[in-house]
This record gives sequence, C-alpha cells and structure tokens, in this order.
Amino acid sequence: MKGRCKPFGNQLTSLVGQLIQVIVALLLGFAHGLLAVLFEQVRVDLPHLGGLEYRRQILHGPGNAAPAMAGGHGHIGEGAGGCVVLAKITELVTVFTEITLCDHKREDFATFESNIHLVDEVLECHLISGGYDYLVRFMTRSIQHYQYMMEVLLDKNIGISKYFSYIVIKSPVHKDGVPLRKLLSQQ
Repeated sequence: MKGRCKPFGNQLTSLVGQLIQVIVALLLGFAHGLLAVLFEQVRVDLPHLGGLEYRRQILHGPGNAAPAMAGGHGHIGEGAGGCVVLAKITELVTVFTEITLCDHKREDFATFESNIHLVDEVLECHLISGGYDYLVRFMTRSIQHYQYMMEVLLDKNIGISKYFSYIVIKSPVHKDGVPLRKLLSQQ
C-alpha cells in the first residue's frame, strides 16, 4: 500500500507548488497587501535586506526541490533560492538605529525589549557593548514612516533617552548563510 501512495504524494506536492505559483503571480499583479498575508501564512521570513525568502524545508520538506516561481529559475525578480525581491514590488527603507536608554537597571532593559519586540517593522534588535545600548534594524515604507514609528516609541515612554538613525543607501555585501566550516573548525 505504501508504494501506491507515494506517487500520489509527489503529484500532490507538484500540484500544491503550481497552485502557489499561480497565486503568487496573481497577487503580484494586483494586491501587495494580500501578498504579504500569503507569505505570512506559509511561514516566510525576512532573512536579509530587500528579500522575502521562503524556506524549502517548510514548504516542501527536506530534500525536495522547490517549484520554479517564474521563468523556471525558482524566484520572482532577482536572487536565487526561491525569493521574492521586495524592491521589485515596492520601495522600502532599511534603517539601523543606535538607541540609548535613560537608565540601566534590569527592569529598564526588560521594558524596552518587551515593547520593541511588538513593533512589526523591527527586524533585529541587539544589546550592544560600547557607546549606546541597542542596535535595531527597521524596515519601513518610507523615511516618514520610520520617523513616525520613532515618535510613537518615544511617546510610549519605554526608556529611550536618545537615538541615532542610519539610512541604508546600498548593501554591496549580503550573505544569507553562515560559514559553518570556518566557524566550527579547530584551526
């Protein structure tokens, strides 16, 4: 019985892949908001600047090839690995922000972290040693949207004393993976 079910499973996987292709193509044509919802529902993440990359293991299981999304290349726009390049759909602004807290008690850090975690536009937040407390990476629709978000965060009184913003103009180097061989080698 198992041998008879396996081809059906492959056909179903192929059909689901084709269905996702059609849905993505339609949504790209007329609804950015729906595209965002679709990708949230299939567990898409934002691993790097300017791209939504679906994880082959999540959608298709380990060892199975991802379907080609457009032109047989496995992607829409540029890049590889089955990604949608956001720059092809909409303009976005990435901002790195240095944030210094008013005080440095344990509860001050906890208050800030619990509140910044709720901001959808925050992609990364790192506690930093040195001249400021946190380095935060935002992705927003525009500089005005970013400034509005910062004003809202300041109005919430979550402990921000000052912040410095750095707008990303270009990202000449971007690596998705981690060099595990080098990091784990004993040499």
